[in-house]
Amino acid sequence: MKLPKIKLPTIITTREETGQKEIVGLTPKEWVVSTGVLCGLYAVLAGYFTALLVIAQKIRNDRDYLVVPGTDDLGIDDE
Repeated sequence: MKLPKIKLPTIITTREETGQKEIVGLTPKEWVVSTGVLCGLYAVLAGYFTALLVIAQKIRNDRDYLVVPGTDDLGIDDE
């Protein structure tokens, strides 16, 4: 069995057997829909991670102060 030759996809090509024109690859409408879906997915993910960042900053900034364990008594007098 011989493998067919792979041609680069073009938008419109002519079928050799019948002479009819056919569309190969994505049509302009499919490009627009695909791009819109990918942009929407990007916006949803960006919003999700932005919300996580805002929540983490809110939790972090609600503390009165940040204490590292084991540094409560350093022997430094604030006189």
